[in-house]
Amino acid sequence: MLAIILAAGLGKRLMPLTVNVPKALIEIRGITILEYAIRCCINNDIDKFVIVAGHKKERVIDKCYTLSKKYNIDISIVENERYTETNTGYSLYLALQNVAEDVIIINGDNVFDERIITKLLRCHHTSMIIDAKKELDEESFKIILNKNIIEQMGKNVNIEDSIGEFIGISKVIKNDIEVFKHPLIELIEDNSQNYYDITFKELNKTRIIDFVYSDNLKWTEIDTFKDLEYANEIIRLLNN
Repeated sequence: MLAIILAAGLGKRLMPLTVNVPKALIEIRGITILEYAIRCCINNDIDKFVIVAGHKKERVIDKCYTLSKKYNIDISIVENERYTETNTGYSLYLALQNVAEDVIIINGDNVFDERIITKLLRCHHTSMIIDAKKELDEESFKIILNKNIIEQMGKNVNIEDSIGEFIGISKVIKNDIEVFKHPLIELIEDNSQNYYDITFKELNKTRIIDFVYSDNLKWTEIDTFKDLEYANEIIRLLNN
Protein backbone atom coordinates (compact mmCIF):
# COMPACT_ATOMS: atom_id res chain seq x y z
CA MET A 1 0.00 0.00 0.00
CA LEU A 2 1.24 3.43 -1.00
CA ALA A 3 0.04 6.91 -0.01
CA ILE A 4 0.24 9.84 -2.42
CA ILE A 5 0.08 13.29 -0.83
CA LEU A 6 -0.54 16.19 -3.22
CA ALA A 7 1.39 19.13 -1.78
CA ALA A 8 2.38 21.30 -4.76
CA GLY A 9 -0.09 24.18 -4.47
CA LEU A 10 0.50 27.84 -3.70
CA GLY A 11 -2.11 28.28 -0.96
CA LYS A 12 -3.08 31.75 -2.22
CA ARG A 13 -5.90 32.26 0.28
CA LEU A 14 -3.45 31.79 3.14
CA MET A 15 -1.07 34.49 1.94
CA PRO A 16 1.13 35.98 3.38
CA LEU A 17 1.56 32.87 5.57
CA THR A 18 2.37 30.74 2.51
CA VAL A 19 4.69 33.15 0.72
CA ASN A 20 7.77 31.29 1.96
CA VAL A 21 6.15 28.23 3.51
CA PRO A 22 4.36 25.53 1.46
CA LYS A 23 0.83 25.02 2.78
CA ALA A 24 1.63 21.41 3.71
CA LEU A 25 4.41 22.65 5.99
CA ILE A 26 2.26 25.01 8.04
CA GLU A 27 2.52 23.97 11.69
CA ILE A 28 -0.58 23.30 13.77
CA ARG A 29 -0.03 22.64 17.46
CA GLY A 30 3.63 21.82 16.84
CA ILE A 31 3.23 19.50 13.84
CA THR A 32 3.14 20.27 10.12
CA ILE A 33 0.09 19.33 8.08
CA LEU A 34 2.30 17.00 6.04
CA GLU A 35 3.73 15.18 9.03
CA TYR A 36 0.28 14.83 10.55
CA ALA A 37 -1.05 13.15 7.37
CA ILE A 38 1.97 10.87 7.19
CA ARG A 39 1.56 9.90 10.83
CA CYS A 40 -2.12 9.05 10.24
CA CYS A 41 -1.01 6.71 7.46
CA ILE A 42 1.79 5.15 9.52
CA ASN A 43 -0.72 4.39 12.26
CA ASN A 44 -2.61 2.42 9.59
CA ASP A 45 0.53 0.44 8.64
CA ILE A 46 1.33 2.46 5.50
CA ASP A 47 5.06 3.13 5.21
CA LYS A 48 5.55 4.11 1.55
CA PHE A 49 4.80 7.61 0.31
CA VAL A 50 4.96 9.73 -2.81
CA ILE A 51 4.85 13.46 -2.12
CA VAL A 52 4.16 15.85 -4.98
CA ALA A 53 6.03 19.10 -4.38
CA GLY A 54 5.89 22.41 -6.23
CA HIS A 55 5.76 25.69 -4.33
CA LYS A 56 8.93 26.00 -2.21
CA LYS A 57 9.83 22.42 -3.16
CA GLU A 58 13.23 22.57 -1.44
CA ARG A 59 11.54 22.96 1.93
CA VAL A 60 9.24 20.01 1.21
CA ILE A 61 12.19 17.87 0.13
CA ASP A 62 14.13 18.75 3.28
CA LYS A 63 11.13 17.98 5.49
CA CYS A 64 10.53 14.65 3.77
CA TYR A 65 14.16 13.66 4.30
CA THR A 66 13.77 14.42 8.03
CA LEU A 67 10.48 12.51 8.25
CA SER A 68 11.84 9.47 6.42
CA LYS A 69 14.59 9.20 9.03
CA LYS A 70 12.34 9.97 11.98
CA TYR A 71 9.73 7.32 11.12
CA ASN A 72 11.90 4.90 9.09
CA ILE A 73 9.63 5.17 6.07
CA ASP A 74 10.14 5.33 2.30
CA ILE A 75 9.34 8.76 0.82
CA SER A 76 9.74 9.61 -2.85
CA ILE A 77 9.40 13.14 -4.19
CA VAL A 78 7.73 13.96 -7.49
CA GLU A 79 8.12 17.54 -8.65
CA ASN A 80 5.29 19.39 -10.37
CA GLU A 81 7.30 22.01 -12.22
CA ARG A 82 4.07 23.49 -13.61
CA TYR A 83 2.46 24.00 -10.21
CA THR A 84 1.59 27.64 -10.93
CA GLU A 85 -0.49 26.70 -13.99
CA THR A 86 -1.89 23.29 -13.00
CA ASN A 87 -3.91 21.70 -10.21
CA THR A 88 -4.33 18.38 -8.42
CA GLY A 89 -5.22 16.55 -11.65
CA TYR A 90 -1.78 17.12 -13.12
CA SER A 91 -0.02 16.49 -9.80
CA LEU A 92 -1.77 13.14 -9.41
CA TYR A 93 -0.98 12.17 -13.00
CA LEU A 94 2.72 12.74 -12.30
CA ALA A 95 2.56 10.76 -9.06
CA LEU A 96 0.85 7.73 -10.66
CA GLN A 97 3.44 7.15 -13.38
CA ASN A 98 5.24 4.25 -11.71
CA VAL A 99 2.54 3.04 -9.33
CA ALA A 100 1.45 -0.61 -9.58
CA GLU A 101 -0.24 -1.18 -6.22
CA ASP A 102 -3.23 0.03 -4.23
CA VAL A 103 -2.84 3.71 -3.44
CA ILE A 104 -4.35 6.12 -0.94
CA ILE A 105 -4.65 9.69 -2.29
CA ILE A 106 -4.65 12.60 0.14
CA ASN A 107 -4.86 16.31 -0.61
CA GLY A 108 -1.86 17.96 1.03
CA ASP A 109 -3.99 20.49 2.90
CA ASN A 110 -6.19 17.94 4.69
CA VAL A 111 -6.27 17.42 8.45
CA PHE A 112 -8.34 14.43 9.48
CA ASP A 113 -9.04 11.67 11.97
CA GLU A 114 -6.77 8.72 11.14
CA ARG A 115 -9.77 6.38 11.37
CA ILE A 116 -10.86 7.76 7.99
CA ILE A 117 -7.85 5.96 6.49
CA THR A 118 -8.85 2.84 8.43
CA LYS A 119 -12.26 2.97 6.73
CA LEU A 120 -10.65 3.13 3.28
CA LEU A 121 -8.35 0.22 3.96
CA ARG A 122 -11.32 -2.00 4.78
CA CYS A 123 -12.74 -1.51 1.26
CA HIS A 124 -11.93 -3.97 -1.53
CA HIS A 125 -12.81 -1.55 -4.34
CA THR A 126 -11.69 1.91 -5.36
CA SER A 127 -13.23 4.16 -2.71
CA MET A 128 -14.09 7.76 -1.91
CA ILE A 129 -14.70 9.28 1.52
CA ILE A 130 -17.94 11.28 1.62
CA ASP A 131 -19.10 13.59 4.41
CA ALA A 132 -22.90 13.39 4.54
CA LYS A 133 -23.16 15.28 7.86
CA LYS A 134 -21.53 18.58 6.96
CA GLU A 135 -23.67 21.57 6.02
CA LEU A 136 -22.90 22.08 2.33
CA ASP A 137 -22.21 25.40 0.61
CA GLU A 138 -21.14 26.63 -2.82
CA GLU A 139 -17.51 25.70 -2.15
CA SER A 140 -18.28 22.09 -1.18
CA PHE A 141 -17.26 19.43 -3.73
CA LYS A 142 -20.68 17.83 -3.91
CA ILE A 143 -21.80 14.46 -5.33
CA ILE A 144 -25.11 13.20 -6.68
CA LEU A 145 -25.55 9.41 -6.93
CA ASN A 146 -28.07 7.42 -8.92
CA LYS A 147 -28.15 3.74 -7.86
CA ASN A 148 -24.61 4.06 -6.51
CA ILE A 149 -23.30 5.56 -9.77
CA ILE A 150 -21.94 9.11 -9.84
CA GLU A 151 -24.40 11.24 -11.77
CA GLN A 152 -22.89 14.63 -11.01
CA MET A 153 -20.02 15.98 -8.93
CA GLY A 154 -18.39 19.34 -8.42
CA LYS A 155 -18.85 22.68 -6.72
CA ASN A 156 -21.75 23.67 -8.98
CA VAL A 157 -23.88 20.64 -8.09
CA ASN A 158 -27.29 21.38 -6.55
CA ILE A 159 -26.99 21.16 -2.76
CA GLU A 160 -30.46 19.68 -2.21
CA ASP A 161 -29.76 16.72 -4.51
CA SER A 162 -26.30 15.94 -3.17
CA ILE A 163 -25.49 13.04 -0.85
CA GLY A 164 -22.62 15.02 0.65
CA GLU A 165 -19.12 16.27 -0.02
CA PHE A 166 -16.06 14.37 -1.26
CA ILE A 167 -13.41 15.25 1.31
CA GLY A 168 -10.29 14.79 -0.83
CA ILE A 169 -9.23 11.40 0.55
CA SER A 170 -9.65 8.32 -1.62
CA LYS A 171 -8.25 4.94 -2.63
CA VAL A 172 -7.60 3.55 -6.09
CA ILE A 173 -6.92 -0.18 -6.25
CA LYS A 174 -4.12 -1.41 -8.47
CA ASN A 175 -6.45 -3.03 -10.99
CA ASP A 176 -8.10 0.35 -11.60
CA ILE A 177 -4.99 2.52 -11.91
CA GLU A 178 -4.45 2.21 -15.67
CA VAL A 179 -8.17 2.71 -16.33
CA PHE A 180 -8.13 5.71 -13.98
CA LYS A 181 -5.26 7.34 -15.90
CA HIS A 182 -7.13 7.65 -19.21
CA PRO A 183 -9.90 10.04 -18.05
CA LEU A 184 -7.32 11.78 -15.86
CA ILE A 185 -5.25 12.60 -18.95
CA GLU A 186 -8.35 13.81 -20.78
CA LEU A 187 -9.26 15.97 -17.79
CA ILE A 188 -5.82 17.62 -17.81
CA GLU A 189 -5.84 18.12 -21.57
CA ASP A 190 -9.24 19.76 -21.34
CA ASN A 191 -8.10 22.14 -18.60
CA SER A 192 -4.77 21.96 -16.74
CA GLN A 193 -6.46 23.60 -13.74
CA ASN A 194 -8.90 20.71 -13.24
CA TYR A 195 -9.04 18.83 -9.95
CA TYR A 196 -8.47 15.07 -10.17
CA ASP A 197 -11.77 14.38 -8.38
CA ILE A 198 -13.85 14.43 -11.57
CA THR A 199 -11.93 11.38 -12.83
CA PHE A 200 -13.94 9.19 -10.46
CA LYS A 201 -17.12 10.01 -12.38
CA GLU A 202 -15.63 8.53 -15.56
CA LEU A 203 -14.08 5.57 -13.75
CA ASN A 204 -17.45 4.79 -12.17
CA LYS A 205 -18.88 4.02 -15.63
CA THR A 206 -16.85 0.80 -15.83
CA ARG A 207 -15.60 0.14 -12.30
CA ILE A 208 -17.20 -0.27 -8.88
CA ILE A 209 -16.58 2.59 -6.48
CA ASP A 210 -17.34 2.31 -2.79
CA PHE A 211 -18.72 5.49 -1.22
CA VAL A 212 -17.52 5.46 2.36
CA TYR A 213 -19.08 7.88 4.81
CA SER A 214 -16.96 9.76 7.31
CA ASP A 215 -19.89 9.75 9.75
CA ASN A 216 -18.84 11.86 12.72
CA LEU A 217 -15.08 11.61 12.17
CA LYS A 218 -13.49 15.07 12.02
CA TRP A 219 -11.71 16.48 8.98
CA THR A 220 -11.09 19.74 7.18
CA GLU A 221 -9.44 20.98 4.03
CA ILE A 222 -7.38 24.06 4.79
CA ASP A 223 -8.04 26.81 2.27
CA THR A 224 -8.62 29.79 4.57
CA PHE A 225 -7.55 31.08 7.97
CA LYS A 226 -10.92 29.98 9.33
CA ASP A 227 -10.14 26.43 8.14
CA LEU A 228 -6.77 26.70 9.85
CA GLU A 229 -8.47 27.53 13.15
CA TYR A 230 -10.77 24.52 12.77
CA ALA A 231 -7.81 22.25 11.97
CA ASN A 232 -6.19 23.42 15.20
CA GLU A 233 -9.31 22.41 17.10
CA ILE A 234 -9.43 19.00 15.36
CA ILE A 235 -5.87 18.16 16.32
CA ARG A 236 -6.47 19.39 19.88
CA LEU A 237 -9.49 17.11 20.22
CA LEU A 238 -7.78 14.09 18.66
CA ASN A 239 -4.74 14.46 20.89
CA ASN A 240 -6.80 14.50 24.10
